Amino acid sequence: MVEYYKGGLNKSEYGNVGLMLGKGLMSGFKDGSFKATGKTTKAEVATILIRFDEAKKKAPSNFKGLNELVEVATTGTNMLSATKYTYLDEDTFANVAGKPFTFKRNNSGVGTVERLIFVELEGKNPMNNSIFAKMFVDKGSDLGNSNITFQGWSYRYQKF
Repeated sequence: MVEYYKGGLNKSEYGNVGLMLGKGLMSGFKDGSFKATGKTTKAEVATILIRFDEAKKKAPSNFKGLNELVEVATTGTNMLSATKYTYLDEDTFANVAGKPFTFKRNNSGVGTVERLIFVELEGKNPMNNSIFAKMFVDKGSDLGNSNITFQGWSYRYQKF
């Protein structure tokens, strides 16, 4: 979760933190920090243990956040796990990922899409629709009239 928890985590901790976030055992703090080196209170430990006990009773496929993280790690997108969208015929994100495309409108450069993250903004609580929502949607955003899907992506860009 490099993009969201800026600093404070070693790269070796990313997988474990992703697993804890994906299973809902931990969620970080309201300010977006994870405080990996901070002191943990008894109440926080108790909460984690209660969540862990509940998580043991579920199959891995029941964890939406974990499914999204796995899909992004294996395919580069969370489209299938985070949205109602499906691929047409044999098309997949792999057909697009990492392949150069030219910005034809103004011929300004060539880019490659590396990841494509979807966050559904519809529903009662859109911030809970995706594990990535907090990264791409501001908490105070007015989403009431929105019926679009926000798409976040990272890409490499090379000017001509």
